[in-house]
Amino acid sequence: MHNITLISTVHKAMGNCNADELCKILNELRPEVIFMEAFDHTYNQYEKKMFIEFKTFHSKLEVRAMQLYTSSSSFIYVPVLDSGLDDAFAKKYQTIGDNPSFRKSLDNFNSVASEYGFPFLNSDEGMKLHAEMRVLENNLL
Repeated sequence: MHNITLISTVHKAMGNCNADELCKILNELRPEVIFMEAFDHTYNQYEKKMFIEFKTFHSKLEVRAMQLYTSSSSFIYVPVLDSGLDDAFAKKYQTIGDNPSFRKSLDNFNSVASEYGFPFLNSDEGMKLHAEMRVLENNLL
């Protein structure tokens, strides 16, 4: 039987949400396949080659953790975002990104995530705060 484990992350390292901590989780779980919320071009062949040959790490937290994980395990990497979503994300955050209520909510979420790391992001409290932000986003849109 195959197990699927969802790990909530952030895309940019902050405090205890960093590639080393995420790599520790990957080392515990030992996944054979990593599905990542990313576009095909997020980790392209050139970047893979630069990492293999020169250990040049990616700036995106999840990709960097995956690169660290390659030192202890082999796996299949599968990006799972459609390229059409790139424009949708940009438009969404242009619309709501400057809203004071949204900024306050996002800043609070990021502050707690930075302090408590992945255990917070994957907790009931973290999921509740994330859901509240999505409700606010939908209301603003």
